[in-house]
Amino acid sequence: AHFRPMGDIDLLIPADKGSTITELLFDLGYVNRAPEPAESFETHHHLMPFYHDQKGVCVEVHTGLFPKRSGLAGPGPFDPQLIQSRLRTIDFRGQPIKALTLELQLRHTACHWAEEFRRIGGILGLLDASLLLKKANGTIDWDWIFRTSTLAAHVAPLQLLLGYLDKTGVISLDLETSRTLRRRGKLCPTALKLQYAILDQRVLLGKAPGAIMSDANLLSSWKLLLHAGQSPTVLAKLAWNLVFPADAENRYKLEYQLGRLRNLKSRL
Repeated sequence: AHFRPMGDIDLLIPADKGSTITELLFDLGYVNRAPEPAESFETHHHLMPFYHDQKGVCVEVHTGLFPKRSGLAGPGPFDPQLIQSRLRTIDFRGQPIKALTLELQLRHTACHWAEEFRRIGGILGLLDASLLLKKANGTIDWDWIFRTSTLAAHVAPLQLLLGYLDKTGVISLDLETSRTLRRRGKLCPTALKLQYAILDQRVLLGKAPGAIMSDANLLSSWKLLLHAGQSPTVLAKLAWNLVFPADAENRYKLEYQLGRLRNLKSRL
């Protein structure tokens, strides 16, 4: 446990219980604090974070598992009604509380880890998933996982995370689950190999950004592989994206490209 520092405490509540939980946390000595303005949380999937200065604890009160803009919050395994049907009662210091089932927790961990790719800290999602699978001890309902969604946004992160943990020997998937992942997977072998290489070099070994594969290029490459990894032209798309970054408004302008070349030359 000492290898996994706690970030914050996440509570998932019905949207209409926000004011009740807010009053309770205020009574317990928590205050709202965030670098973003309060208005930005009106369309967010969690309220403004709550901090307790004496205890050093942060609490995030969620009304959903993903923001609506992510595309993961719609129909599928993270639909609010489905979430309510996939809760289990567990004991927490003598108190019965509701928690996500292990299957839903695994899928959420995989999607959150893949979509929020971090070169520094990205190993924590892998650690969380491995500990969860160890706790499940072979009781994961894979049929439910594969039955609830065939969308690439839900399947690709799980395929990537489980495949990597299996490849590195952290977990050992049974033959039937491995076959199902290959059959229903949304990432081609080429995309998987490239993402495994990113995880090996940049996340596990902590290799610093290079002149060409900067942090920005690394993130955009990861996103492209994750979302277009089933396409037979994924390598061509990856090369195009490195030359003309999708998030750059001036990517086709000569002065922008010349600036990139000067910057690259200074780092070589």
